[in-house]
Amino acid sequence: MTEKADEFQGLMQRIRDGDQEAVRELCAVYGDHVLRVVRRRLAKRLRAKYDSVDFTQDVWASFFAVPPENFRFESPEMLIGYLANMARNKVLEVYRQRTTQKYDMTRERSLNGSARGIAEELTDREPSPSQVISAEEQYNQMWEKYPRHCRALLDLRQRGWTFEQIGVELGLCARTVRRLFDKMAAGAK
Repeated sequence: MTEKADEFQGLMQRIRDGDQEAVRELCAVYGDHVLRVVRRRLAKRLRAKYDSVDFTQDVWASFFAVPPENFRFESPEMLIGYLANMARNKVLEVYRQRTTQKYDMTRERSLNGSARGIAEELTDREPSPSQVISAEEQYNQMWEKYPRHCRALLDLRQRGWTFEQIGVELGLCARTVRRLFDKMAAGAK
């Protein structure tokens, strides 16, 4: 046997003996081979969804799930071939899952720009019950605190009138009505 083959067999024996340092060494030496296979096999559409490092870790997890005494590789090339086949199968398995009717990648559409519209459709336009109660409490506080002419402003606003409509009704500009209303609301707190 050559020196390289002896080193490899020694590394594999250390792994069978449970040496964690040997496991780290194996991953460091042969991990790039696995990563290259994954990156070569991973379709462009899957690259946006999966990280090639995740596949590599999955290969190692499957590799080390086998009892170490079953590791009988004659040469580094045999190990690399085994790991490469495992990596190809992992990528192929995910590709097959993602191209079935249920997960068909060609049916996927980007939400860029449309998420806002969907969110606006989903948001409730009506105030929550706690908002209604809070507004009623604030209105009652303002009603009790202010004189009759201010109560007219509150009454019209509660009926849903705009500041412009109230201004026309009371002979004031809309900005003045808004300022009066804001001042009254701040004073009621």
